[in-house]
Amino acid sequence: MISPDRNLPSITVVQRVAAGDVDRSAIVHFARYPGFAETAALALLEQHGCGLDSLAENGLDLRVRELRTSYRAPAQYGDLLHLQAGPALIGRAHLRIKVQTTRARPEQEPEVIANSELDFVFYDVRRGQPTMVPQALVTSLQGVG
Repeated sequence: MISPDRNLPSITVVQRVAAGDVDRSAIVHFARYPGFAETAALALLEQHGCGLDSLAENGLDLRVRELRTSYRAPAQYGDLLHLQAGPALIGRAHLRIKVQTTRARPEQEPEVIANSELDFVFYDVRRGQPTMVPQALVTSLQGVG
């Protein structure tokens, strides 16, 4: 198992909070944050040549093994969110991605809204079982090559 350090690649996805993301109080419903985190995690995989289409072409799929989100402050309708995703742990058949969601406001320091971790298992569709993380992805995420 490889525990990456801070020097490994990350990606930031910018997303504005839409009307469909909020509840009657005009704050983001707690169930939306995992979707935000997934968007950023999949963008990270895509950036490293291992997006969903690429996986499917190779007979692979992703399955969520575990998802955790801790909430720090509410986001509101219209807020501009920055979702920073990076590898947290690379295992034999799974990859844990951390996503930090921050709110960007003019002339203020970014505020942490939520921290999420998604643990994906790589799944061989033809064999119907988990499989190893593709070596090209491991190499790319480690910044080697």
